[in-house]
Amino acid sequence: MNITERLQTFLEVLPIKDDRAFATLCYAQSLDGSIAVTRGQPRRMSGQETRAVSHSLRAFHDAVIVGIGTILTDDPRLTVRHVKDEDPQPVIFDSALRFPANARMMKNRRKPLIFTNDCADINNKAVLEKMGARILRAKASQDNRIDIHYALRELKFMGMDRVLVEGGADIIKSFITEGVVDAYILFITPVIVDGHPIKTASPRNDKTHPYPGFVIAGSGQIGNDLVVWGTPGP
Repeated sequence: MNITERLQTFLEVLPIKDDRAFATLCYAQSLDGSIAVTRGQPRRMSGQETRAVSHSLRAFHDAVIVGIGTILTDDPRLTVRHVKDEDPQPVIFDSALRFPANARMMKNRRKPLIFTNDCADINNKAVLEKMGARILRAKASQDNRIDIHYALRELKFMGMDRVLVEGGADIIKSFITEGVVDAYILFITPVIVDGHPIKTASPRNDKTHPYPGFVIAGSGQIGNDLVVWGTPGP
């Protein structure tokens, strides 16, 4: 089997959740753990072959989740382009509803589903909904961010069993910290960037295993990149 088939086989044997969407965390980093040159200044970390695999993973999932920071910095479409397959539903966590009406994603066939809360810009809400976006008011966490548990339950209710979480750093950290990552897929590019890393989640109150980690289920090489995948564990 090639890497794409191995990754899909790995995910297929993991049971979906009854009460919320199953969350796969997938992102690319350099050897030194950087996911960007600096905060808000992205750097393409992976090669062409790896991007094809990552787009196959998008197609495997019902939705792909990013934060508003990724939208404002990268202006992604979150579609499937490097392989021939169906696009997932783009889902954005955007507590203050800063999503720009001229974002490239608004040209997608599947318009974005945006979770926001009481901080939402009401005027922007009307504009985005008129253009086809769906705006859902979500519970807020203690720091006024989107409540991840609530959002995953809502996505499950809407028929989205599997979601792919792509970033950015704050979203990745939040999913890890909240303990809602069901599968990890990490692409590693052999370069040293000395840039912006994912800040480690707060240590757990567990002297044996104080830091979140994952149990490696498999690994492989894609072009000049490495990929490692697994499930949560010590």
